Amino acid sequence: MQLVQFIPGGVGKLNKKAYSFRKRIYSIMYILITIQIGLTALLSLFSTMSVRRSTFENLRQTLNLYNSQISEDLRSVDYFLMEISNYSPDVSSVSIQSDISDSYTNIVRINDLFEFNLRSFPKMEGLYAYFPKNGTWVCYGRNSAATQAFQLNLKEEFTQQNASESLENAGGRKWLAYTFGDDTYFTKTFVNGQSVAGAWTNLETLSETLTDLKKMDALILFLDQEGNVLPSGDFSRLSDTRIPVSKKTDSYQITNYNGSRYLTLTSPLDFCDYSIAALVPLAMIDRSLRPVLQVLAAILLATVLIFVAVSHMLGRFLKGTIGMMESVTEAIAEGESETRIDSDSQDCLEIRQVAQSYNNMIDRIQSLKIDVYEKTIESKTFQLHYFRSQVAPHFLINCLNMISYLADGKAENTALIRRMITTLSGHLRYTLSTNERVPLKKELEYLENYVELSKLRFPGCITYTAQIDPEARDAMVFPLILIMFTENTFKYNLVMGEPLEVIVRATLTDDGRLHLVHIDSGPGYSQEFIDKFNSSAGDFSLKDGTRVGIHNVDRRLRLYYGDSAALTISNEPGLGARTDIDIPYVPYKDSESRGSAEA
Repeated sequence: MQLVQFIPGGVGKLNKKAYSFRKRIYSIMYILITIQIGLTALLSLFSTMSVRRSTFENLRQTLNLYNSQISEDLRSVDYFLMEISNYSPDVSSVSIQSDISDSYTNIVRINDLFEFNLRSFPKMEGLYAYFPKNGTWVCYGRNSAATQAFQLNLKEEFTQQNASESLENAGGRKWLAYTFGDDTYFTKTFVNGQSVAGAWTNLETLSETLTDLKKMDALILFLDQEGNVLPSGDFSRLSDTRIPVSKKTDSYQITNYNGSRYLTLTSPLDFCDYSIAALVPLAMIDRSLRPVLQVLAAILLATVLIFVAVSHMLGRFLKGTIGMMESVTEAIAEGESETRIDSDSQDCLEIRQVAQSYNNMIDRIQSLKIDVYEKTIESKTFQLHYFRSQVAPHFLINCLNMISYLADGKAENTALIRRMITTLSGHLRYTLSTNERVPLKKELEYLENYVELSKLRFPGCITYTAQIDPEARDAMVFPLILIMFTENTFKYNLVMGEPLEVIVRATLTDDGRLHLVHIDSGPGYSQEFIDKFNSSAGDFSLKDGTRVGIHNVDRRLRLYYGDSAALTISNEPGLGARTDIDIPYVPYKDSESRGSAEA
């Protein structure tokens, strides 16, 4: 089939380069707004990076200045410790005495010296001296519980003569970190002969001057050479945190901690082998971008509003002819194939001509669909009647065989034959009727008639049990849905003098379905036949002419119910063959019956 277009002077093939005007206009607009959004995003990113870089530069300068100032302050402490170790007569006097009973005055002057000079060292928490020869400990520290506790710990370390190497640096070149409790202390110790002089401070005191960073909610941390955070006050919980230490101070990194992101800069300290890290919250940095981001957001919002306004205007402009064609194609896509175009409402002659041609095409398609539908119905009806034409002779032959068996000329069988013929006539009227639907109670009634006919031929051999839910009796089924299985049971299993049991059940399930079960006490189905039938998914085929009844019921279920019906066979434990039929439950109505032969 070729697609054609109406052109002045004739009909030609559709141009391969044809396009949708509406789609092209919208595509251009989408490209423009995408470019606008992209530029806005790039500008926002550039502004963010610029502010972060500026913050980093300020942070680097602050840490460099801090490093210089704190190193200079601690250097003055070094000079003081060296001076008292080498030149203080009081220190020299106490250091050589084995008995300090005559040195209390020297000890008091050393303590006063510490008290006086500690005021000149605001970065220090305390000063101490220890004399191993006589075990004397002299210390002065600030009046705080933490300072007093650490002082006592130092005293215990020295008086027990097991001072840690972290507190004893003979050269006195570096300040060493010492962890005590939840805090870390920096200590400096000078050993000069029989005397030891030192000072200590904690990380909180060392970082007091970084007030500008603290106002920015920055985290001030001290790190060891591996990047592990030294515990200090509120940051003792970070002792297990590791921050990579960078020897370069011209770059920063982004650190995630406790659900927040931080701009992080590390800087080595000159007075020790450790580093200081400053973590500034990115949220605080980005707050300074609010004015810029608000302007960008306003520009983006204005762009979107303009796009919406133009789209609305364009939509109204194209609503006429194009909108009409789109509504028709959408209706067809949704299955409304009878939709037609009101050609009289079109002012454009070419569009009116297209609309008229389209309406004529829809008329032809509907006519073809009606023809196909009628042929399908005829084919389905033919198949149903064909299957029922196989059922009726099968049942009739069985009944005639029974009558022939009883027609032996004996007087006692004459009344029995008359009863069988009367019952058979009513039964044949049911089996040969043209009703496509019957209530289940009617199917059960004729099933019981058939069982009674069989009992006449095989007295004392048949036991029939019906377990039927009262609500299931008015369920709509097709005729002979159960009788065929009873016929097969009697045909293959009924032997004079041997008992045979037939059980029929009908129940309604919670999901609104009718479940029918037919069970006999015969030898049952072979496992090969069960596997083959249950796995056939409706494609079970007969090769030897046996099991015609099961095949016919299965095919009728497929024709009546499609995939919503299921027929499975198995063997009932302790009995014989079992057949399960599962179909949708529909209450029977007289209008469902057509062409009843009993009418």
